[in-house]
Amino acid sequence: LPSKKLDVIEEALKSELLPLKLVSTDFDPKRAVLFIKVSVDGRDAETFEYKDSPIELRRSALTTPEKLDLKPVFYISDSGEFGLRSILLKADQQETSGTPTNSSAQRQTPLTAAISVPEPAAPIAHQSAIAVDRNQIEQILYREENDALRKRLDEQRRAQELALAEQTTRASAETARLKAQAEAALQRQKELEQQLAKAVAPPQATVATQMAKRKALIIGNDSYKFISKLANAREDARAVAENLAKVGYTVTLKTDLTEKEMKAAIRTFKSQVEAGDEVAIFYAGHGIQLDNTNYLIPIDVAGDAAEQVKDEAIPLQRVLDDMADRKAKLTLALIDACRDNPFKSAGRSIGQGRGLAPTTAATGQMVVFSAGTGQQALDNLGPSDKEKNGIFTRIFIREMTKPDRTVDAVVRQVRNEVVRMAKSVGHEQVPAIYDQVVGEFYFARSAQ
Repeated sequence: LPSKKLDVIEEALKSELLPLKLVSTDFDPKRAVLFIKVSVDGRDAETFEYKDSPIELRRSALTTPEKLDLKPVFYISDSGEFGLRSILLKADQQETSGTPTNSSAQRQTPLTAAISVPEPAAPIAHQSAIAVDRNQIEQILYREENDALRKRLDEQRRAQELALAEQTTRASAETARLKAQAEAALQRQKELEQQLAKAVAPPQATVATQMAKRKALIIGNDSYKFISKLANAREDARAVAENLAKVGYTVTLKTDLTEKEMKAAIRTFKSQVEAGDEVAIFYAGHGIQLDNTNYLIPIDVAGDAAEQVKDEAIPLQRVLDDMADRKAKLTLALIDACRDNPFKSAGRSIGQGRGLAPTTAATGQMVVFSAGTGQQALDNLGPSDKEKNGIFTRIFIREMTKPDRTVDAVVRQVRNEVVRMAKSVGHEQVPAIYDQVVGEFYFARSAQ
């Protein structure tokens, strides 16, 4: 037929009120398919199946079929024949389209194209009684709803498990990253320790053959537990240790020592000193004078009473006597402990105020205090001074590395430079020197 006539037939079918009569409804729970048996225009009943129909529409079809709205959907062939393609099922604002079952499709007889638009037909009369086991239908629908709910819960559980797995993976990755950083830091620490060991190793043979055995004990205490902490005693000790090692000393470096550790370190060092050795002792930390005796303070001394300090602190004279007992040829003691009395600041009346008391040196010994009696040693020249070492230490390590200068000349030059720098900021600091050295000794010598 011409397309124009096909359009006419299609428009006519839209206005055709084809009588439809609902015969029965059924449901296959295994396939989840709704079946509707309908008589079309008084013909034999045909069965239409509805797959994946909404649950609520399915419930209405099985329990209250009289509320269903049936609408035919036609097809038109090129020859002008037409037939019923499907029936649109509506209920409760939901709709679904069904298709004839195989048997109904084979049985369907095409209609002719001779169509007249009739008067509006009476409302479709639905079957008033349909044999349906409503309890069984409710159970089927309830089971379907439970299956759908269970499916959603399973999906939520899988999503939560995936999220937890992702969190666990991220946590494992972060743990691995932190572990790698810690291992790298540990490796770096080992490398630095190896570098320090090389730095404090015995000097080259060309230097060692020119000088006697040279040994140094270096102590720096910052982290005091019961009195004021210090800022750069450890840094001063490390700097002195490194530079003494460069000029040929075998260095023992100790930092933040308790009473027990400090006494053990001094005792061990004493056992290593032999007759004729050249010895250097450097101490940076808190010190105090009690009854004209100077004491070096370990980090765990509480100082509740003067007698307690005398028992727990280290008398400087004892260290000097130990070196004399071991018959060291030269003992140079550098004491950077001339600061405010730490026990005064804690509200205790212990000690004779700021600085250390004058001392005496035995033959072959030189004792140097970073400041004179009653004076305070400067750690820096003010807020703009970014050096990590105190004034006395930074000048000492600079002067001692200059070759062919006697120990006596180096110490006196250090004193002159400390005085000059302290005056530049309006401070008085004159290192005290107690010298009983016989002969000439050098820190560094030019290669011969």
